[in-house]
Amino acid sequence: MADYELFGEPRWADIDRYNVSAKAGDGMTLTREAARPLMRALLADRFGLKVHVEMKEIPVYALVEAKGGSKLKESAPGTEKRLTLQSKGKSALMTVTAGDMAQLAEQFSRRNKVDRPVVNRTGLARTYDYKLEWGDDTAATADLGVVSVFTAFQEQLGLKLEPTTAPVRVLIVDHAEKPSGN
Repeated sequence: MADYELFGEPRWADIDRYNVSAKAGDGMTLTREAARPLMRALLADRFGLKVHVEMKEIPVYALVEAKGGSKLKESAPGTEKRLTLQSKGKSALMTVTAGDMAQLAEQFSRRNKVDRPVVNRTGLARTYDYKLEWGDDTAATADLGVVSVFTAFQEQLGLKLEPTTAPVRVLIVDHAEKPSGN
């Protein structure tokens, strides 16, 4: 969960750290889906955690076509979806085949030098093959010819990240307390 998806947590929750150990019942195969309700129950029991989900208007980036339009190459029918991300020192290279715009927005909503969620507003409904190379916003990467993620979107993909607001699903902490000893 990204920071922008969580509201109302007590100050100590940003400072204190806890190790939570739990064991599945004998013979129980624990998948991620099976673990969720167990983890919720454990957190409610140990931390008195009470939460609810709601939609909240928060700052986002809208992924839109830049002036001049998209530079994306449409994927051939039947192309297998693939995304590779390579770190190259102070820069990164993402290579995508058969990627859609929802996937691209999601990829940058939580990481990759973007500080807000990204919502797809391109209107582009097909799948595309593309490469995107970007770096951090330091002089060192600029000297290497590596551009920021915002510049890379415009120059390499013909897309733009526009600041705006939008309703986003968030988790609201209604109550939480420090746990007692075991």
